[in-house]
Amino acid sequence: MKNCYLIFIFLIIWGCNEKKNNSPGLRYANRDYRNELRELPPFLVAHFPKEIDHLPITSVITTDTTSRCIYYMLFEYGKDKVSKLKKQIGKKYLAKYEPSDSCLTIVKLEAIRSMSDDKTSYDNIYINKKYYYPLPFFETFDNSAPGDVIKTEDIYSNNTKCGLSRDFLIYILDSKPGHYWKGLYPLNYMPVDWKNGYSKGICINEKKSIIIYWGLIW
Repeated sequence: MKNCYLIFIFLIIWGCNEKKNNSPGLRYANRDYRNELRELPPFLVAHFPKEIDHLPITSVITTDTTSRCIYYMLFEYGKDKVSKLKKQIGKKYLAKYEPSDSCLTIVKLEAIRSMSDDKTSYDNIYINKKYYYPLPFFETFDNSAPGDVIKTEDIYSNNTKCGLSRDFLIYILDSKPGHYWKGLYPLNYMPVDWKNGYSKGICINEKKSIIIYWGLIW
């Protein structure tokens, strides 16, 4: 699988707040989306939508092994989508966290750790009788939707360990230790037996109708 630099894509089509399955913008969005999905192992993105049926969307992908981790994130917006997804998830998840939880186990891009001089290390993912499966750090990007419906601060926060605003709930759908991407060396700040691994999940902000699908390998 080829290495890629960090890619940030924000797709906006005027008048796209309604589903337009035949619109050129939506076709281009799905073309790019399918290409991005092919960059990742199928097991990591199996919980992502099969196709984009509503714009705008935002996606972030990195497959550069020098970052010490790879991940893919898809941001969707819409109250109807949030309600439907919550029903689908039900209780089919490994763990559920709040961004304000200080015990979260966070995997960051190497550049982010270096720039912030982050010396955090983790001894165990089982703390206070609860598993804290690793999840990615949500680096701040400008995800503003048309008409300022969604603002950057609706998604991100400098006051939480994972970088998300406190209005989210984080669902871990699956996570396992092991080697899942060639060229990724063990992370010395991760617990024993979790130096390499993967994790995937969904974050939901019901208040602002925001969904984040994500998959992470380190």
